Amino acid sequence: MNKTRQWSMLTAVACLAILAAGWFLVVKPQRSHAASLRTQTASVQTSNGQLQSQVNQLKQQQKDLPAQQKLLAQIATKIPDNPALPALIRQLSSAAEGAGVDLVSLSPGAPVVATATGAAASPLASVPLTVQVHGSYFNVVQFFSAVENLNRAMLVTGFSLVPGSDPAAAAPTSSTTSDGLNASITAQVFESPQVAAATTPTTPTSATTGH
Repeated sequence: MNKTRQWSMLTAVACLAILAAGWFLVVKPQRSHAASLRTQTASVQTSNGQLQSQVNQLKQQQKDLPAQQKLLAQIATKIPDNPALPALIRQLSSAAEGAGVDLVSLSPGAPVVATATGAAASPLASVPLTVQVHGSYFNVVQFFSAVENLNRAMLVTGFSLVPGSDPAAAAPTSSTTSDGLNASITAQVFESPQVAAATTPTTPTSATTGH
């Protein structure tokens, strides 16, 4: 083998060695780096998609905010954060007047706090209530209908109808013992006691009125 051929072989081997070294030292690391960048890019795109979805949800919630605030205001009216008995008495008095019955008595009790079902749940208190009215059958039915449509949330737990005279009359006689109906309603109204869990009514525990 002459020297020229030996040099050619050595040159070829050297070129192959250089190519192999270039592959392992430059090309392969760059390919791995490029693959890592593609993985990171895909992860970033996924995160961007999730963030965009959250942004869209927040924008939708912002659009719905006025409606939610209106709904919360309605709930606050139906279930206030205190007994709000003066307002309730006014509503029942107005309902009785509109129905043409005599509001004989209205007796609220002390709030009873219900047990919260969750760690973050707000306690709900119920205020027992007894309402007595007197009037004709149709007027009493109209009063019951008005009670169902009160702004305050009320759960009627029982009622009774008894023929008789108006208990608020100054001097009922035997001729008036069957004049109309005496209706009694037992019910519960509710409050969400955010400030005080067991507030007693600040108004008198019994109110008596008549037309």
